[in-house]
Order: sequence, then C-alpha cells, then structure tokens
Amino acid sequence: MGTRRARPSIAQWSRCDNSAHVQRAARGRAMSEATVPVRCAAEHGPARRSATSSTCGTKEFENAGPFCHRAFVSREQLIVFVKAPRPGTVKTRIARTAGAERACAIYRELVATVLQKFASIRGAQLRFAPDDAPEEIKPWLRNDWVAAPQGTGDLGERLQRAFAESFAGGAERVVIVGSDCPEVKSGDIRAAWKELKSNDLVLGPAIDGGYWLIGLRAPHPELFRAVTWSSDQVLGQTLAQAKSIGLRAQLLRILSDIDTEADWNAYVSERGSS
Repeated sequence: MGTRRARPSIAQWSRCDNSAHVQRAARGRAMSEATVPVRCAAEHGPARRSATSSTCGTKEFENAGPFCHRAFVSREQLIVFVKAPRPGTVKTRIARTAGAERACAIYRELVATVLQKFASIRGAQLRFAPDDAPEEIKPWLRNDWVAAPQGTGDLGERLQRAFAESFAGGAERVVIVGSDCPEVKSGDIRAAWKELKSNDLVLGPAIDGGYWLIGLRAPHPELFRAVTWSSDQVLGQTLAQAKSIGLRAQLLRILSDIDTEADWNAYVSERGSS
C-alpha cells in the first residue's frame, strides 16, 4: 500500500496565516489584544492573529475556499456535527417508514432549523461526514463559520478528535451539538459556555437516553471510551466515565431528538400549534 498523505487539521483547513493580511487586519488594534496561532489550507506558514479579528480583509483570503472562509478564533467554540444530505445515508430510521428521499428532505429542514438558531454565534465550525462532502456542506456556512471533516472512527473517536483539535487551536470552552434537536437555542450554547467556567463537563440530556450537547474545557479522551453509541445508555455511561476520572459535570435542560417519523410528526404538530 502507498503512503497516504496526512489529513489537514482543523487549524490547517480553516485558518489563514498570511502575515501581511494579519497585520492589515490588526492595524490600529491595541497591543494588549489576545492572539492565537492561525493557519490556512492555502498557505501553510505559521502566523498570529487577533482573537477579535474575523477576516484577513483581502480578496485572496475570501477566495481561498470554504475551509479558509473568514476564520474567527475565540476562547468559546461551537461545533455542529452534520452529514452530507444524501438519500439513504441520513435519518435512516425515518427512511424505514417515510422513504429515503423524504427522510433526506426532513434532514435538510432539521439542519436549516438548527443552524438558523445559531446565526448570531461567531466562528462556529461545521464538522461534516463523510470526508468527501465539502461542496455539499459549503451552502450551510455563514459569515465567519468554517468547516472540517469529522474523520474516521466511531462517534466517540470523532468527538474526541473535534475537541482535541479545537483546544489545540486555542479554544478554552468547546461545545458540540448535532443536527437532530430542533428545539435547541443559541441561549443553550451560551448557558453551556457559562457552566464550563465552573464545571469540567456539560451535557444536554435527551429524552431517549443520549445527549444533544456535550461541552468540555479540556481534552478528556477517556470520556468517550466504553460508551455504547446510539443506545439509551449513552448519557448514563458518559456520566459514569466522568465520575471515574474525577470530572465535575453539569446537566442542562432535557430536549427531544428527532430520530423517527413519529418524532418528526410530533415536532411539526407542536410547532404548528405554538
């Protein structure tokens, strides 16, 4: 087998490093502003950029592609896990009763609903699967949002990777959500960031026994081991793992995921009556 080229990290996919651009973007800002290392898929030399700067301010930077799109570095990071909207690969439990095309349409509506709730949050990351889907994800990017592939492995490995790369990029409080919970609000994300100032772990419990949100303030790979993913044991097993490694955990409000056609119909009915 041939040698595979290493997949770029989130920092390489989404950060611009042109020092001249950085200097122009930061000109006139106080020297006391925090800076963090940033990188770009188009040009791979290291640079530093103001944490409050959202763009290099140049046409070349904006044309570098969706993975170098107005990157924003923040201590508080939101990551949304999404899938390419391909019939037969998304919402498979809904597809069993509604068909693959209908399930895919429902998934598109779920993603649009969730992302609209986060429109006011700067610098969000869309972590997508499979890794060959960048063009399908690109329409969901907003303003200074960025995207990166989730990579290989089970859900635990992909969550662990997303957290590790965000902390390595300078984030201090990282929150990850999926696209299955249309009831989530931007206030839930901000509440999680606030709780992470005094807690190691924040979870948003789902009615089905999983969680719709997970937040950390440091990498804890042990947290994603010995978890039976896609089961009603996920929340309980995660809390047990947290206790075993001495993490202080905080729970947010309980919400419902949309996993079945019945879930979707109930959500639509409730939305129509509200």
